[in-house]
Amino acid sequence: MELFLANVVVLVFFVAFVSFVERRKIIATQDGAIRALAVVAGLLLALVVAGSVFALLIGWLLPEVYPKVFVYKAPFVALALVVYWLAKVFRGQLGKAGPNTLDGRRCK
Repeated sequence: MELFLANVVVLVFFVAFVSFVERRKIIATQDGAIRALAVVAGLLLALVVAGSVFALLIGWLLPEVYPKVFVYKAPFVALALVVYWLAKVFRGQLGKAGPNTLDGRRCK
């Protein structure tokens, strides 16, 4: 039962982070691909910091299994989120600028 609840804690953390990013449209509002990639890198850094603080917090408040499950699953979920955000960047930038560019300028 504790393993199930630990998985629920992991799910709630990442769903809350992704819903915050989606609700604020942090990636979609960027003008160029380079800026959007920098935002994705910043989001990854924020995810690592928030995940570390969250793991320390649940390690202090909850039984031992919760932080262990979080630490084991967090890198895989974070990697999936980065791939999702990068796909979103390139899909959004190609949709704005056309098939020949990533930053709004036409290729010669």
